[in-house]
Amino acid sequence: MERNISKAKLASIKRRNKTIMVIGLGCAVIQLILTIVFIVMLHKLNILTLEYKILIDTLLILLCVVTALTQRWLGLGILTKIGSVLMSIVMVVGSFYIYITQNTIDKIDANYFKLSEIGVYVMSDSDAVDIQSLNGAQFGIIEVLERDNTDKAIEKIEADMGASISYLEYDGVVNLTEALRTDVVDAIIVNTSYLSMMYDMEEYKDIESQMVCIATYSIKTYMEKPQENNDYLT
Repeated sequence: MERNISKAKLASIKRRNKTIMVIGLGCAVIQLILTIVFIVMLHKLNILTLEYKILIDTLLILLCVVTALTQRWLGLGILTKIGSVLMSIVMVVGSFYIYITQNTIDKIDANYFKLSEIGVYVMSDSDAVDIQSLNGAQFGIIEVLERDNTDKAIEKIEADMGASISYLEYDGVVNLTEALRTDVVDAIIVNTSYLSMMYDMEEYKDIESQMVCIATYSIKTYMEKPQENNDYLT
């Protein structure tokens, strides 16, 4: 009878220990998953040097391995279970704050752009008063300088007009403006800031009063954020 009771008690202890070990391994798996999430987010944030990243990655993964291996022993396993739960909480909180930081950085990057004002100009004695009144007109543009923004402005003009436009290309703002003054083109499409350089030229001192801007298109160009200097971390 006593031998049967001892066997039953021993079996119960084994089942309990096995359950405790399984719980510990479960904690280790959860810790590992949360650690991987934290590591991925930390790498994406990209504020540390490669050496620091490798060091942190190694330590965090090592802690997960220690948690798993120590579940073979009851006393030590209990301690590492507690440590695993605490580390899992740290990983969750850390990942949350990395997410907040990354979101803030993304918003800053999204606002890093240059705004260009592309104007449509006609002579002051022109009958054109808006874009629609230039339907069928001959436009002039600068061939190379800020061509991407000019092309984007042309797309907007064609959308407003509901038709494609015809244009001639010129190699500079002076030749472009001269084409408008001599009636080679009916209107010109140009960055408004480029015309200001002509106001100081003697032969074009009256150009500002001779031309009228009948439409302006704001073109937003996203720029690459300057590379941050992380030398202070090395």
